[in-house]
Amino acid sequence: MWLPIAIVVCAVALVGLLVFMGVPDMLLHPPHPETYSPTPIPTMAAPAPFHAPPKAQAKVSEFATVDLFALEAPADMEKDVARLAGYLRGGARGDRQRIRALYRWVCDRIAYDTVSYRNHVFPNTDGNYTLQRKQAICGGYAQLLYELGRASGLKIELVVGKARGSALSRAGTTERHAWNAVRLDSRWYLLDPTWGAGTVDDDFVYEKNFNEAYFLIPPEQLRYSHFPDHPFWQLRAKPLTAQEFLNQPVLTPAFFKLGLSWKKSPPLHLRNVQYLDIQMEHRVDLQAGLLPLEGADREEIEGATLVTYSGSRARIWIAPPKSGRYRLALLGAEWEDESSQAIAEFELVANQASKAGFPEQAEAYVRRHVSLLQPTSGLLKPGTQHFRLEAPGARSVTCAGVELSLKGEFFEGDVQVGAGWMNVEADFEGEPERLLTYKVGH
Repeated sequence: MWLPIAIVVCAVALVGLLVFMGVPDMLLHPPHPETYSPTPIPTMAAPAPFHAPPKAQAKVSEFATVDLFALEAPADMEKDVARLAGYLRGGARGDRQRIRALYRWVCDRIAYDTVSYRNHVFPNTDGNYTLQRKQAICGGYAQLLYELGRASGLKIELVVGKARGSALSRAGTTERHAWNAVRLDSRWYLLDPTWGAGTVDDDFVYEKNFNEAYFLIPPEQLRYSHFPDHPFWQLRAKPLTAQEFLNQPVLTPAFFKLGLSWKKSPPLHLRNVQYLDIQMEHRVDLQAGLLPLEGADREEIEGATLVTYSGSRARIWIAPPKSGRYRLALLGAEWEDESSQAIAEFELVANQASKAGFPEQAEAYVRRHVSLLQPTSGLLKPGTQHFRLEAPGARSVTCAGVELSLKGEFFEGDVQVGAGWMNVEADFEGEPERLLTYKVGH
């Protein structure tokens, strides 16, 4: 089973979306059931009800100095847990910086043991053994951080349970995983050194790629991918059941970092859904892709999705070309960012087909943040059609050679269209760029 260690970064264009879709999701790391002991639950009363989520993740700049100190640890200080903990503790002020130094070092120095995982041979998770090998699967990452934390005087615990990743790997199952919890300022925080360390591709090649998101991640975000054996570590006043966990959509930390939310959270399994609405704190560049979950062809389906914007809301339109099961994947990026990240995934069951679909969206449509309002059908009838779209920064927009009028923020107008293929183009910098292509026929 493939599951994520870290979020795969994709290009803004839908070409990037195809790359993301084509790469199996990152490996998960099951601890050996015979050598990996259950999570030690702290001897304390049950947590008080949470009236508010934990403090937001710290900015990277807060830890710039302690990160540098950790990454410059000399080799002679990395011989055993006690010596390494002593060194890392020396460059930190307070427990928050202390756990950061330990976490940053583990993510940087320990590589994911792809050979052991691939061969289902699970190595000893003892901290000193991991230090010697400089390799581990999830049990080794979490155990080493646990031992370093204890040696540094931190209130840190080992958490074991299950985790899940993308729709391609779900099939109603999860895999065993291990992560950590640390107590800071009278509150528990969660962190996953394995998912924060790097990625593994479909050829089992590990790439170091530090992911800030899994350091002190709020439990309300980690709940979408991690399900601890002991309900305590959900850090929720009302813990989810296993079925409630599996019924949630797959959301990544990037979804929350971009300030996105649902007015009403959709379930993981969508049935005959035509659109999803996402709330935005600020304008975000969103992309969507629909792929079959059955059959030999698993490529993204052209014209099966469309993203439109209206104020603080984005709508993801979905038009499956035939009945069946699909994977709906969403990407997001800051408005002026050059790259986007996976933010959400769903499994769609469609009993009805939409033969018209949506118009083909060119690379410039995505890159220029164009939003189509009318007509959204990819198949038009010959005759008069009313066009309306938002194209920020465009000097002009033409449909079949007819220039639309700029009314406020929107280009719109009536256009006489004939049978065949019809393009919508825009002039942004003196050269026309194709935005959309419609098919016109009966």
